[in-house]
Amino acid sequence: MAIPEMRERLASTELIASVYNLSYYSFENPLFVDLSFLCKRREVTAVTGKSGSGKTVLLKTLAGRTQPESGNINIFPEARVAYAPQEIEDLDLDQNITIESLLKETRGLNIIEAQQREYEDKGDYGDEYLGLLEYYQEIGGYNFESDAGRILNGLGININNSHISLETRLNQLSSGQLRKVILASALYAQPDLLLLDDPTANLDVKSVDWLVGFLKQTKAAVVLTSNNGEFIDRCATQTIGLNDSGRTFAFTGGYTAFTAKREALIEAERLEAQSVRKEADQLDQTLRKFRAGGAFQKSADMAQVGRALTTRRDRKREEYAAMPGSQDIDSREPIPDLSFEVARPSGNDILSIRGVVKAYGDFEAVDLRRRQPIMILRGEKWLVWGENGSGKSTLARMIAHSFLGGDFLPDQGQLNTGKGNVDLAYFAPDLDVPATSDSIIKNFDSQYNQQTVARVLRFFGFRTRAIYDQPADTLSFGEKRRLALARIMLAKPNTLLLDEPTGDFMPLDVKQRLAKALSEYKGTLILVSHDTEFIKLLKLNKKLNMPRGNIDILG
Repeated sequence: MAIPEMRERLASTELIASVYNLSYYSFENPLFVDLSFLCKRREVTAVTGKSGSGKTVLLKTLAGRTQPESGNINIFPEARVAYAPQEIEDLDLDQNITIESLLKETRGLNIIEAQQREYEDKGDYGDEYLGLLEYYQEIGGYNFESDAGRILNGLGININNSHISLETRLNQLSSGQLRKVILASALYAQPDLLLLDDPTANLDVKSVDWLVGFLKQTKAAVVLTSNNGEFIDRCATQTIGLNDSGRTFAFTGGYTAFTAKREALIEAERLEAQSVRKEADQLDQTLRKFRAGGAFQKSADMAQVGRALTTRRDRKREEYAAMPGSQDIDSREPIPDLSFEVARPSGNDILSIRGVVKAYGDFEAVDLRRRQPIMILRGEKWLVWGENGSGKSTLARMIAHSFLGGDFLPDQGQLNTGKGNVDLAYFAPDLDVPATSDSIIKNFDSQYNQQTVARVLRFFGFRTRAIYDQPADTLSFGEKRRLALARIMLAKPNTLLLDEPTGDFMPLDVKQRLAKALSEYKGTLILVSHDTEFIKLLKLNKKLNMPRGNIDILG
């Protein structure tokens, strides 16, 4: 079948993929069991759940990169699938190619252009050549620059007013920029099935708004993972929840509707199970009473009654044990109440920022030459705020390298670090997190007491069994980020530099605990974040507005 005919057939197909009784286990723990759902055009399925609950595994399974334990995935034969993973390493990318080459490849424009050149080299301008031109026009080849620019700009990469252009090579991008370009390539691909793993992780509020609008208009069937309830509410037509037990919940609507329906179902199941449990307990009490009085020993008929009552009680107990309402849906392990401690106090002067400039080629990512020197003092809590591309993370990275002896330093100006015992710990979501095949707890330095390590890991949402049994190199992207934060808490630094510590990879309960721990922190905090709900939970003193460097006094 010719390509245009295949696309025409697909265009009239509403059901793009179906998932039936899909199951996957990790170290004998069920991630999801007997999961079934449909992927239809113009519908967005959001998958939510804690880090490590199987969201990324489910998307990899749909993308054909991981095999399930059981179940079936049926994707329409000619359907185009586009996948934007959470971790760059999940794609076999040649990072020497340009942004233009990547985007054209995802839509197949590069193949058509190569075929056109072959015809032109032979001087063959017949019907087949004209057919290629028509198809190239049909799939938007002649509008490439405007369409690609619209998507890139929407995601916060302004190719008209930055150092990035369509000719920029992938290896010239930061990891955050590369993730946005990979997301843009998936959106540009015009797929029939669009798979997005945590798509808002590197986006500011403006870019998230743009993405919501795109997802509402796309003709593709979309499956995305996210723990951003507001985002899910705005774009999802169906929400699937994964949890600790492997049981899955799927309801129409966004996150708010999903939560209400899930809790109503769980409560109804709990009441039904309690009724059966109550009946079993009543039968048990009757048996105990008769046995205490020796009633079942008085005659053969009474003995038969005793056996019948015992059988009925045991069946009720079995019925109760098999009921969904008798099971804990989520982990009930006790969570320790911890905060970030300081091993030793710092001096009063932490950092001064004087006329700092950092450029990528001709583009100045940070320019604070027009600002008076910025002084950060012991115990202050700073928020670094601004839109994507305003230089927040670039400034944070320069500060980290100034303290930790790196080579990413200002091109002009000065970052003067405090001389009085400033122990700085740095977190950024794109930092490599060392993880070996040993269990999670064995990936911590032996100087730390194992019970203390386990408490900190539980604080960051790791289950006890996983702490001692699960190899650290099998952790999900989000779990590795929480592992990095656990290492920071154990180190007891007196200065914290945290760049976006609460992406969608962090469950809400862990985020709330982290906010409380940071609010109680006696050291100095420099926070880069666009998570407004998280920021509201913190006790911040000052706000550095990028790119201008204006300072607001908070609280």
